[in-house]
Amino acid sequence: MNEEKKRARGTLKQFLHSLAFMILRNYAIVIVLFAILVGIFFSQMYSSITMNMNRAQLSQQAQSIAARVSEFVQDEDYINYPSFLEVLEELETNDVWILTNPGRPMDPKYTNIALTEEDVAEVAPMLAEVFSGQVSDLTVYSDTYEANYLFVGAPILDNDGLTVGAVLVNQVADAQREVIVQSFRIVLLSVIIALV
Repeated sequence: MNEEKKRARGTLKQFLHSLAFMILRNYAIVIVLFAILVGIFFSQMYSSITMNMNRAQLSQQAQSIAARVSEFVQDEDYINYPSFLEVLEELETNDVWILTNPGRPMDPKYTNIALTEEDVAEVAPMLAEVFSGQVSDLTVYSDTYEANYLFVGAPILDNDGLTVGAVLVNQVADAQREVIVQSFRIVLLSVIIALV
């Protein structure tokens, strides 16, 4: 019996040191490394695309709302504007702030929140861009809410085409990151299952 065990051990050692085993081992290592690299590449690409699509969607929302508010400002329509604000509040998809430009203020009736650049110092650089007539975005950490927020701003224009206010649409960026992490877990699980 001892001889058979010695022979089996010898055969196993021979197999472990054989060329076929080394090829299989190296092939398995290459496959695992390739799967890891593809997983990392996919997750990075997915993360980037998802964040860019979210940013583009918020930008479109901000520009649409700013265009509508600009119409109310240009037409001096105080009667229908409150119902427009009610619709915005009912949607509850993202926070929408309508601010006046301190350099060229619009009527305060068109604002839905009384904030100054000092009140929102984290987004002051972005507000400066929006008040200069540009659409801008910024991801910033909020100490108040202890979370990362994505802000997108669009200018509100008067009849002369001058910026009299801004629409800021903001969303918790961490929620988007959680979706990306969940997707990465699914990819990782798929890679593990494929390798087994």
